[in-house]
Amino acid sequence: MLLPLGGRGFAHTIDLSVLPAERSRFLTTVGRRLTAQALARREPKRRYPILLAQSGTEVLDEVVQLFDQAVSARESKAAHKMRD
Repeated sequence: MLLPLGGRGFAHTIDLSVLPAERSRFLTTVGRRLTAQALARREPKRRYPILLAQSGTEVLDEVVQLFDQAVSARESKAAHKMRD
């Protein structure tokens, strides 16, 4: 998954597919458990991988949710048409 980085100067995107799945899951779990304050206290080389892994997971979750909503809406319309 490619994540855009707005105006950071060093890269326009970061490819998270090179990150092993288990490491990504671990970083996402760490990110969910930490408070914003605790995350801000971490040094940048530890903080940014956590934020990137969590962002990638949140984007995927949102896409799955949108797809689920679209399928549910279609099913509802089809069921309504069948009743008529």
